[in-house]
Amino acid sequence: MSENNNSDNKKSENNNEELQSNESESIQKEPEDKWLIRECDLYKDEYKECTSFRGRFHQYFIFGETLDCNQWKKDYDNCCKWESSHDMKAAEALINSEKARRMERLRAHYRNDIWKKRDSPPEDWDKPLPEWMVKRDENTLLAVKAIELREGKLEEEKSFCSIITVLSFRYIRLPMARNASTAFLIEDPKYGFLKELGLKEKNIGVFNGKWEANGQIIQSFSPANGKIIAEVQAASPSDYEACAAAAQEAWHTWAEMPAPARGEIVRQIGDALREKLQPLGQLVSLEMGKILPEAVGEVVEYIHVCDLALGLSRTLPGTILPSERPGHVLIEKWNPLGAIGIITAFNFPVAVFGWNSAIAMVCGDVSVWKPSDTTPLTAVAVTKIVESVLEKNNIPGAVAALCVGGKDIGQQLVKDERMKLVSFTGSTAVGQQVGVEVQKRFGRHLLELGGNNAIIVNADANLDLLLSAALFACAGTAGQRCTTTRRLLIHKKVYSEVVERLKKAYAGVVSKIGDPLLAETLIGPLHTPAAVEAYKKTVAEAVKQGGKIEFGGKVIEREGYFVEPTIITGLPHDSPLVKSECFAPIVYCIEIPDLDTGIKYNNEVDQGLSSSLFTESLGDIFKWIGPHGSDCGIVNVNIPTNGAEVGGAFGGEKATGGGRECGSDSWKNYMRRSTVTINYSGTIKLAQNIKFGDE
Repeated sequence: MSENNNSDNKKSENNNEELQSNESESIQKEPEDKWLIRECDLYKDEYKECTSFRGRFHQYFIFGETLDCNQWKKDYDNCCKWESSHDMKAAEALINSEKARRMERLRAHYRNDIWKKRDSPPEDWDKPLPEWMVKRDENTLLAVKAIELREGKLEEEKSFCSIITVLSFRYIRLPMARNASTAFLIEDPKYGFLKELGLKEKNIGVFNGKWEANGQIIQSFSPANGKIIAEVQAASPSDYEACAAAAQEAWHTWAEMPAPARGEIVRQIGDALREKLQPLGQLVSLEMGKILPEAVGEVVEYIHVCDLALGLSRTLPGTILPSERPGHVLIEKWNPLGAIGIITAFNFPVAVFGWNSAIAMVCGDVSVWKPSDTTPLTAVAVTKIVESVLEKNNIPGAVAALCVGGKDIGQQLVKDERMKLVSFTGSTAVGQQVGVEVQKRFGRHLLELGGNNAIIVNADANLDLLLSAALFACAGTAGQRCTTTRRLLIHKKVYSEVVERLKKAYAGVVSKIGDPLLAETLIGPLHTPAAVEAYKKTVAEAVKQGGKIEFGGKVIEREGYFVEPTIITGLPHDSPLVKSECFAPIVYCIEIPDLDTGIKYNNEVDQGLSSSLFTESLGDIFKWIGPHGSDCGIVNVNIPTNGAEVGGAFGGEKATGGGRECGSDSWKNYMRRSTVTINYSGTIKLAQNIKFGDE
């Protein structure tokens, strides 16, 4: 035993020497790898604790990337999903179940001498290597060495940490992904609309009056095929600082413009969007994954908000109130708030920015936009359109600043006291953190979070109307709207009929799942591999808990991230699974005895975004919209839970966040109110007839 240990130690020392030699030779032979020397010292402390949760993930993804760029993307999204849910045990199980296969394949390809002791090699032993992997042979050898060292063949942690630093995924990932990819989609003539929008293979993701970025490179993937569309250089912390400072400076000019003049700029932005309506809609479809009619409709929504804001710019109210004192007048005055931060989600990469930006602009505010880092190209394209209008009118570009980035940039924005309001759209868990951080500095927040939305089907419902609405409400956008219907609460008299007819309706759209850019497609892909995993996990858990898959429940085996729209029955209304939101096309059908029970079930979930009742009864309608009816921010009758118009205020209650955007008096979020008392009497008279001293 001792001899074996000594032998292993000597082998480990030799491996370490060989690794250092290979590392040196790799850098000398490949000039493009000079970044290893330049950058690794900056992050040498970041990977010291290689056994930490994040450290394990970094190691795993180094090796996964070495094998398959597209698989790396899927695994990375999976990693983010597990990490964001803080489900450490599940995350570790994920690693343990998947990591071994990848490591073995690496060894099989590059260190086949190790496998001489095995009874048989892995199944893919003889699988030929892609050319790009052969070109990166030395870096792959480094990865193999790191695997061996990670498994305990090197005793000195310091040496291993330095290896992991050099091999860290943030530096290995991009060069290998470029070699793995034959071409970006932007170079394919099929996607010529991308260049119509001013996009290139490599784009700058920071705009503060000029386009300049110093952060990491983000690759935008199409969920329909998993291929890289193009790259965007994201913001560094200093880039964000420059954006915030420029926005603050631009505000002084913008706030002094009369509101109707600001409205004219917003009108021109709407017209510029009209000119780019089709290509911008196509980009949303390609990058987000929603079908083209929905994507174009999203751009139209921004245009409609511009129209709404234009009218608002000439009608922003102020109030004159009567004073109890002679020779006095009370005025309620509204003024611009200042700089605001806008953090948007992937599922509406254009509209949500438009909701906030257009209204805020006519109110006299400037903005710093941090879009989802999975839809950066859409953000760049929209900003270029806005920039063209600002430049034409000699308006500072930082009135609409852009700061593409990840969690670090979002945190920087949320904590920035210069951001008088933070509008956040995203998950309830993250939104809760945002709310706390903004409140710590006594800033304002506008939260648009999750929704576990229900449709109640009354016994007297028009079922033809219901089925038409439910198909879009439950399966449209592949279930990736915050207003998607997650629960169907169906009266017992029509329950069986509704479920059967819904199954037939679903069967009619399965053949129309596919490329979202094609006219015949009705349902596109999920946005990320992590979303596919969440779908699979939810379906499996539903079956485990006694649910029945009435329709769907499977991942579609094809290029991209496609799943079947799914109907589940048999779970109780208060099941934790039913009461949680899965951002996928899954709907739970639940039987109810009467409307009162349906209202109770509708209101028992944490969120309170959207709801709808299908009925022909006028009395039931007014019960539904009354004080003991739905507790949601959106209360519909005989229409889907999704697809709101811009004229009304959009938002929800409870864990949905309470924020309101778009129409009605949502503009008040973007302004500060002052009560002004003017004395023109020439004498001092105190309110409430208070006497103080000699008068």
